[in-house]
Amino acid sequence: MLWTLVSMEHGAETPENAPAEGRFVLHQHRDGGGAHLDLRLEEGAALRGWRIDAETLAPGAWAEEKAPHRPEWLDDDHDARRLDAGLYRWESRDADGGVLLLRGGGGARRLAWRREPGLSAACLGGLLRAARELGRPPEALPGLLRDGGEARSLAVSRLCALGRELDGASFDAAAWRALLEPLDLRGVQRHLAAFEARLDRLHPPMPVSRPEPLETDEAAARDTARRDRDALAIARNPGR
Repeated sequence: MLWTLVSMEHGAETPENAPAEGRFVLHQHRDGGGAHLDLRLEEGAALRGWRIDAETLAPGAWAEEKAPHRPEWLDDDHDARRLDAGLYRWESRDADGGVLLLRGGGGARRLAWRREPGLSAACLGGLLRAARELGRPPEALPGLLRDGGEARSLAVSRLCALGRELDGASFDAAAWRALLEPLDLRGVQRHLAAFEARLDRLHPPMPVSRPEPLETDEAAARDTARRDRDALAIARNPGR
């Protein structure tokens, strides 16, 4: 399950008599997946933890729930670097997220977390199939998704620009965007190709290249012939 740190308030004011639910520890760690943070909360005889995909705790960070860990991490840092430790409690918590209060060595911090919806098995399967078809690792999918979204947005913008050029005020950009919304990139490009063809018929493209004009000036022609004769003489008699 994924979580997003929506906001973080430093120096949060809390009632002094508010009971704590347990201890917490915040570690900075590096493993095969790269640098990250580990936030662990004491719950009974185990630690509930999150792997936070960031090097500092800040809004916008993603967190992934981890399997319960042994409570020894509260006192033993192993190969991680301890950033903070102290007491915690949930101020609110439901199926959509919660507000977590940490009271550590650096003071109190109030963290608002949002629980992100999980992907269905069909969605995950489709993503993995797409990665295999493209010959890319699954880790490349976020970048490919951004590239595809940007390419689609550019194609829609290009189509609307051509529509305004070709049809003027009668072109309904909102209606066209609604029509293109359910289509994939190939579908958008098919409609764009039709607009491009209309533009080419209205304004035929110029040839890529043109034949160079022939020399018609008689003096220039004689000068060129003389240079050719001189070059040929030098080639025949290089020592002269």
